Amino acid sequence: MMKRRWNTALIMSLFFLFCLLAVPQPGIFAEESGALFSLRTEPQSVYPGESFQLIIRAHDRDLESPVAGFRFSVSYDPGQLTLQNISHSKQIRSGTLQTYEREDEIRGTYVCEGIAPTRLSGDCIFLTFAVSPEIPPGSVELEAEIFDLAAWNEQSLPQEYSGTFSVAVDALPSDRAQLTELSPSAGSLEPAFSPDIHTYSVTVPPEVDRMEFSTQAVENGTVAVSRKTLGAKGSTTEITITVTSESGDEKDEYTVLVYREEEPESDSPAYLEYLRPSSGTLDPAFSPDTYSYEMTVGSEVSRIDFSMQAAEGGTASVNRKTLLSAGNITEFTITVSSQDRENKAEYTVFVYREKEQTEGNEKSSLAELERLIPVQGELFPAFDPEILDYTMEVPFEITQMQFHTRAAEDGTVSVDRKNLGSGGSLTIFTITVTSEDKSEKQFYTVTVHRLEETPEDKGSATAKLSVLIPSDGSLDPAFSPDIYEYTLSVPSEVSSVTFTAKAQENGSVRVSRKTLGKMGSTTDITVTVTSESGEEKGTYLIAVHRGEPEEDPESDESASEPPKNENKQTSSSAKEEPAETAGMQDSSGAADDREEYTPEPPTEDLSNQPEETILQTESVSASTGSGVPLIIEQNQFPAFMTGFLVAIILLLLGIIAGMLLVILLYLRRKPPKE
Repeated sequence: MMKRRWNTALIMSLFFLFCLLAVPQPGIFAEESGALFSLRTEPQSVYPGESFQLIIRAHDRDLESPVAGFRFSVSYDPGQLTLQNISHSKQIRSGTLQTYEREDEIRGTYVCEGIAPTRLSGDCIFLTFAVSPEIPPGSVELEAEIFDLAAWNEQSLPQEYSGTFSVAVDALPSDRAQLTELSPSAGSLEPAFSPDIHTYSVTVPPEVDRMEFSTQAVENGTVAVSRKTLGAKGSTTEITITVTSESGDEKDEYTVLVYREEEPESDSPAYLEYLRPSSGTLDPAFSPDTYSYEMTVGSEVSRIDFSMQAAEGGTASVNRKTLLSAGNITEFTITVSSQDRENKAEYTVFVYREKEQTEGNEKSSLAELERLIPVQGELFPAFDPEILDYTMEVPFEITQMQFHTRAAEDGTVSVDRKNLGSGGSLTIFTITVTSEDKSEKQFYTVTVHRLEETPEDKGSATAKLSVLIPSDGSLDPAFSPDIYEYTLSVPSEVSSVTFTAKAQENGSVRVSRKTLGKMGSTTDITVTVTSESGEEKGTYLIAVHRGEPEEDPESDESASEPPKNENKQTSSSAKEEPAETAGMQDSSGAADDREEYTPEPPTEDLSNQPEETILQTESVSASTGSGVPLIIEQNQFPAFMTGFLVAIILLLLGIIAGMLLVILLYLRRKPPKE
């Protein structure tokens, strides 16, 4: 039985050892599955004086031992190009890239930090070159090379990358803004077109209602025409042709005045040969050359028809047939058009309908106003029961109209509407008077002109605060309507802040939030002011810092003790990295993804050393970030030894576990039967 238990323990120990050996250990270089680096230029074409970039891009090929260092060199013609700066992405730590510049070449060496490798991926190094302003159109070339690649496990990588890169240099866009061609679609320019003449006139027939131009600008400039449609017949339309240079920096204008001729007068006549009313007699007697008449009819007549004939095939029409109530005058308009519709004439007939004779207690048939007074404004002309049409004007702020009315002899009054139209519009109100006996009606009209809105009507355009007081703490700096950014510090126990805010000149105020972030954080609160007119807005920003929670002295003492396992090789350049990152933030607070370096010569001259030996002689200063970069020091602790030690420790743990299992089984054995 005891032998079987020892066999079980041995089998379990061997199983643990197998699992440890099956796990791949670091430091073993994986076979490459493709290119590790590539180079490209952006943009592909520039103007003289502009800049472009040569970009080194790393491709993460899932190597078990990543690239730990490499060199690169870029050769160029200093008469054509100038190196402006070298920048890199965040994945290349500060102090791990060193560059030095010769007259026509820039060289760089990258070495990852000695603590742990960084897997490079994507665009990582950016070299910015400026093209000489004096260079003629054509192209410039760069010769770039990436070489001496080394892996983290100290193995050399055989791949090298090199190539010649060409960037096109385009001719600068022209600043000339001038026309070389201008011809209208109808008529002809007066005077004849010349690039130096900027004002012309054109005459077109009345049937032409649209004008287009064929244009051409010098040296790839652009042309814009202000309009195409022409005004009414007999009018002059001004058309502006604007020329913009290819560079967009210069503009010039040409003006064409287009006169559209009037229609020739028609010979076709427009008049009546006769006009006969169905009731009453015209006064004076009808004549084709007399255009205004009067007539009287009895109160029982409520409708008038006219018999008429237009001359030479023309047409005639009447605007109405029914008469107003008894005692009123109705205006009839007869419109005559010539056969070709070019000429027109109007005849007017004023028909007076006599009042009815009333007896005893009979209800009145009079439909007439005795009073008409607007609540706002004044009628023009002054009210008179015999005047049926009025006009008036009211300010923009008036949106509804009401009238004080009274009908004569117990008649009734109704108004068809209350609301006015938009500012600058005309609104017609119809006031209907019905006689007591309901037999007659009379209509009065009031045309109300509502004035357009003025700046005074819109209200103030000021969007500023007059008061801003926080519920906790004090603003820094002290509040002023012209200061738009503040800071505010509150204790850690304050979780929300409110503001007493008042806008100037009847504006409105909106606060973005009340609650604060977690302790130790800063919360941005915006106070938006909208002017009374609604056209202007102002925003005040308060950065509220909520304090850290207070800690007891014991925890402070323990926190102040240095960590026992702190790595002594922490780079001072890595410590300074947050400050550098903060200095590279844009206005929105987002950190830039690149850290820029101005090329400087190395502290040690490398130009006289063979390139193949530099990687073996340079070293990285992990504590200061200074010195000439090297790939890996030879006396560093080998990576594979770490895996070996871990395997030994796990093997010992497996043996101990097996022994414990054997002891447990032994203690639980059954006693022998007696």
